[in-house]
Amino acid sequence: MLIDQINNMLWSIYFLIPLLAGISIFFSYKTNFIQFRTIKTFLRTIFHPANYQNEEKQINSLQAFMIGLGARVGTGNMSGVALALVIGGPGAIFWMWSMAIFGASTAFIESTIAQLYKVSDDSIGFKGGPAYYINNKLRKKNLAKIFAITITFGYTFAMVGLQTNTVANAVKNEVESYFTLSNENLPLILIGLSFSLFTGYVIFSGTKKIAIYSTKIVSVMTVIYLLMMLSVVSINIEHLFSVFKLIITNALSWQAITGGTFGIMVSTGFKRGLVSNEAGQGTAANAAASATTSHPVGQGIIQAMGVFIDTLVISTATAFIILLADIPLEGTDGIYITQQALVVTLGENASILLTITLFFFAISTILGVYYYGQSNYRFLFKNQKIKYYNIAIVIFIFFSAIFKSEFVWAITDLSAGIMVLINLYALYKLYPYALIALKDFEKQRKSKSTSETIIFDSSKYEETKELEIWSKLDDK
Repeated sequence: MLIDQINNMLWSIYFLIPLLAGISIFFSYKTNFIQFRTIKTFLRTIFHPANYQNEEKQINSLQAFMIGLGARVGTGNMSGVALALVIGGPGAIFWMWSMAIFGASTAFIESTIAQLYKVSDDSIGFKGGPAYYINNKLRKKNLAKIFAITITFGYTFAMVGLQTNTVANAVKNEVESYFTLSNENLPLILIGLSFSLFTGYVIFSGTKKIAIYSTKIVSVMTVIYLLMMLSVVSINIEHLFSVFKLIITNALSWQAITGGTFGIMVSTGFKRGLVSNEAGQGTAANAAASATTSHPVGQGIIQAMGVFIDTLVISTATAFIILLADIPLEGTDGIYITQQALVVTLGENASILLTITLFFFAISTILGVYYYGQSNYRFLFKNQKIKYYNIAIVIFIFFSAIFKSEFVWAITDLSAGIMVLINLYALYKLYPYALIALKDFEKQRKSKSTSETIIFDSSKYEETKELEIWSKLDDK
């Protein structure tokens, strides 16, 4: 299939993989490894009173973080990680970790830039992201449109379809383990219908409703999933070191490096890591731009930590669940593999709990990804006829329950590859402005107490004077 050939070229170890790795290491160096120095700052920033308000249509820092995390955490963490193990072997998990560790700096840069160049919108508060900073700062209107079209009509539709399809098949697997169905498509139809109705209710209620539901769903479901992982680890605690050794050995042994599958392993780890945590893709920057906050760097730090939570915590939980169960790594149904791993360790009821958890994670991802799509739709068409875009999303969700997931994964990978290429170009051009904001943030943090608000005033710097939205914020 042509789309697979394009994806193989895009995601080879000679193109996007070294590009992503190189720019992530470069940004880590330029920010003095911001991702390792700001955990305390992350906690202070996300709960700081200055980042909260009561405006009906605006979104605060925690809600923007949860929209981004909700979009990240979904089938990619459960089904996608399982498929990464099948295709790339245990070593793929090491490269997925590497993508997250260094990619967090890229997430910081893109989210900080998105905050700097966000624009106000009377209907939703603030909006922004790659299309906005490519158009408004780089003055590359056509490039901005290509990015916006890709995310609005490619990535968003593929991702909401992927979430629905994975959950539908998970429910089907679960039902078929107890009953013989006269119509095997019935569970798929019911899941498609329930997802489309709920999504329609939320998105037609406004973007603030998306933020509220994402915050509630993600926080509860993350705790439940991690408790499941801890249960698996506690039962197999004596094998935990062996799993770490297996991952490292498969990734870095001489046999692995010189073997013919090394490129597949690295590519799989990076690709699944990106689909999961979105670092460098530019998608989470749309959520970051929507936050009402006192300093752009605060939201950059928050989104960088989201990469860690998504990959180093939740995706790693899936990898450990599967590897500790010691089941055969085969097949193309990733969620079935994860279900079977839980059944082996925790019993039949664990599979039901996983399906319920996946159901709600998928909903949060659909809402988050839709948020990305509508933000870029507004860039392309302002607010004209957005209800028709919403209707198209709802209809597509219903029918995607019966699609073949392999094609949807291919569209997701292609869309992500295009967006990465465009966004990394923009980030390389604009990262100096993020560094100006970072220096300002760290200077104020040293001179102020933890209870004082750190405020960015763009008028203090020649390079950022044009950013009126950040000019003398404390006076507004």
